[in-house]
Amino acid sequence: MNPSLPETLEPVSVADLPAFLKAIEPIAAEIASGDIMGALLRHADAVIEATAIGARVDRAWLGAQKPDVLVELASRVLEVN
Repeated sequence: MNPSLPETLEPVSVADLPAFLKAIEPIAAEIASGDIMGALLRHADAVIEATAIGARVDRAWLGAQKPDVLVELASRVLEVN
């Protein structure tokens, strides 16, 4: 695991659920099939937004990371949600 990533993730809170679902909507089909890279290729902004919300990290921080950090964190967000 990348040392800059949060150690543990919790499921999305009810307060964050509307924003999370709005971000997930355009990528739901790819996410359901486990195709994170496909979702990223077609809807990068939605993947970044959903990951930031789901991981409770600042979007600007996430935007400054390398793509491998985004993919790893997005995978972990999906595991807990």
